[in-house]
Amino acid sequence: MLIRKIKSISCWDIDRIKEKIHREDATAPGDSIADLRTVNNCLSVWYTPDLEDKNLMPVLTAMALGRDSIQKFTYVVMDEAALADMGISATGVKGAAPGVSDPDILNRHRDLTDIDHKRLGMLAEYIFRLVKNRSGRTISEKDIKKNIHQLISECRIEKDGLNSGIGKDL
Repeated sequence: MLIRKIKSISCWDIDRIKEKIHREDATAPGDSIADLRTVNNCLSVWYTPDLEDKNLMPVLTAMALGRDSIQKFTYVVMDEAALADMGISATGVKGAAPGVSDPDILNRHRDLTDIDHKRLGMLAEYIFRLVKNRSGRTISEKDIKKNIHQLISECRIEKDGLNSGIGKDL
């Protein structure tokens, strides 16, 4: 399973498209595609073997630590087999997250590689289906703070390495 942060569920809600785009022939909100900004034709995702808290929590926390402050965020859970059916593969690339010192967490980072226009569109359609099927989730600020404190106590995150805004929010 691969985790990708998205702007919000409502940004990807195809059923509410007429509220966002005032056209009769609208297909999908253009703003949602901004969530799929690639770098060198790669898209950053994080791996978790399952959705058990012990496996999901470190990944979500690493994703949250890349921000300037603690903020809730929404994510989708993508199936690697479904991505493979689209011709999209995930390659292990050591992740970077401020303060994270545990290699087990950093080694769960993946890049979706060789993303071209066609595959980016297929990926967007896939995420629209995930959101429609209610597989998007939101993690609260409270849970992020709790997770950060837990990982600090387990010596998996170094508090001094956190972004200053995150440190203040704790």
